[in-house]
Amino acid sequence: MRTILRAAIAAACVVCAWSQASAAVIVTTSGEEIVCEIVRETDTYFVVDHRGYRRYVLKTQVRSLDRRAGEGFNLGPEPLRNIEFSGGYRLWGRSQSRGIGASAISASYPLNENLLIQLGVEAGRGEASSSFEGGDLLPGPISWVGGMCGAQWQLQPWRVRPFLDAGIGYFAMRHSVADSGVLWMKQAIAAIDGDTSFVYSEPMDGAFAVRLGVGALVPLSGRFALTLRTSILVLHTGFTRQWYYPASAEQEEMTLRSSHGITLEMIHTTVGVQWAF
Repeated sequence: MRTILRAAIAAACVVCAWSQASAAVIVTTSGEEIVCEIVRETDTYFVVDHRGYRRYVLKTQVRSLDRRAGEGFNLGPEPLRNIEFSGGYRLWGRSQSRGIGASAISASYPLNENLLIQLGVEAGRGEASSSFEGGDLLPGPISWVGGMCGAQWQLQPWRVRPFLDAGIGYFAMRHSVADSGVLWMKQAIAAIDGDTSFVYSEPMDGAFAVRLGVGALVPLSGRFALTLRTSILVLHTGFTRQWYYPASAEQEEMTLRSSHGITLEMIHTTVGVQWAF
């Protein structure tokens, strides 16, 4: 009866992310101590479940194995708390060209064996490709920096761990109009009143952001993993067309403004390195 009860408690602890579990302890020839559950054993290797990840451990790399020494070890939450560094490429963007996308650093904290909450800081840049219509930004670089908060749902692991994530955030935006955009604007104004003495700019408001992504976690070791992700980022913001006329003998200093709303949509693919602790 006691053996049955102990087995039931151990099974429940595997499911519960915050519980302790009965486990084996493998010490490798490199000195790594792996507290794990042995899922499968062959003549040449073990398949183990180590903190939510499936790993292959060759028997030639095992210095010692204690199949019961792990009893009472706290395996910690699955998945683990982690910090991730990532960067990527913009595959597509509404009113933007392809190119190097955003880089980010984020921290995740597990609520259970599948769900994590995330906080991160992101910076990115793009290039506006304008159709020279009233509601578009004129050509020129766009940059943003800000924070995101969200959640990630990790699916059942094997060699890789698929995940879905979503988040919201706020970004400070900046846009510099390229010389080709300024020239187009001067020609358009010259056709109306002939005055091209103005300085043209397009300052941007802050942007509210929504992100949806799908990806996979590829364990490299007990603490490090590679992340592969494709995500959609939507930025809702506004910008102001601004014509500044400096003071002259004919007129006083003057600034004309016209405000516009805009939504920037883009698809990024990113690669990151995750450190679990």
